[in-house]
Amino acid sequence: MVSLSLNRFTSIFLITKHKTIWIKYFPFILTFLLIYPFIVGGFTFFTYSTCRIDIYAPECLNYFKADYYRSAISNGICAILSLIIGISTATFYKLKFTNEAKAQTRQLKIEHKLLLQSVWSASLFGFFAFLGVFYPYFYEKKDDPEFFVMNRIYGFVQDLAYISYHYLSIILLFVFS
Repeated sequence: MVSLSLNRFTSIFLITKHKTIWIKYFPFILTFLLIYPFIVGGFTFFTYSTCRIDIYAPECLNYFKADYYRSAISNGICAILSLIIGISTATFYKLKFTNEAKAQTRQLKIEHKLLLQSVWSASLFGFFAFLGVFYPYFYEKKDDPEFFVMNRIYGFVQDLAYISYHYLSIILLFVFS
């Protein structure tokens, strides 16, 4: 998500160097994107190896909570960074380019639409990460009859956030490009 926002930033403000930057640094960016999940959660392969296999086992509840909190915090930080970069880029885009300049370049129009898509995706991702913080709490109360309705509502909202982030972002990417 952060790399998408940085890509949109460079496509608008470093138009002439955008392609060169992303071709030159793409292997490093891709390597980091593939390694990042292991940096954040790799220690669990050694300390909670049995809980990785059966996460819902009663003895793994503390691992389960910690894993969701860690994921929610990591995803939340990425979403916040993406939003900061995206909103900053959109704000400076409005200030930097006049309406005449925007109208003259078709490429800038496309980049602006893709920037809006990345900000929208970061917002949905942030909402999904925020909901992830509460998942362990609701999971613990899943069999409690007093929380039945709240669990159903939370489950529906979380599923809606998941679908919105994963599918709507892709659809918007194709619509805007």
